[in-house]
Amino acid sequence: MKEMHDIKTKRDVNLLVTKFYEKVRKNEILAPFFDGIEDWDEHLERLTSFWESSLFLQTKFYGNPLEAHIKADREHDN
Repeated sequence: MKEMHDIKTKRDVNLLVTKFYEKVRKNEILAPFFDGIEDWDEHLERLTSFWESSLFLQTKFYGNPLEAHIKADREHDN
């Protein structure tokens, strides 16, 4: 098992976000929710910025994550 450590930097956040979404994109249930993302590098950077601002309160995040999730829910409502 890989040794874990506390998330302390933007690089740590990016590593966590990147690894998490690598798994999500391979998951047959979750992957379709993310099919509309064309630029994954940009999306991962945006997610990193969101979580960095949430965790460390150092970076100002501009965007509306709630709106994006409502839209995804509507598109995948079963």
